[in-house]
Amino acid sequence: MRDRFVTMGVVPPEPYRVVGMGRFQDARRYDHYEMYPQLHLADGDHSPLFG
Repeated sequence: MRDRFVTMGVVPPEPYRVVGMGRFQDARRYDHYEMYPQLHLADGDHSPLFG
């Protein structure tokens, strides 16, 4: 659910603000495009959404 919000450019509701792999296709997007936060990495940059 978190990835659906993020790919739409919307901050997910509080219960869905989690760090983890999520959907594979979205995790690949997080690696390749700077506009997405690195939500799939425990030590990634989550600040655009959760900061």
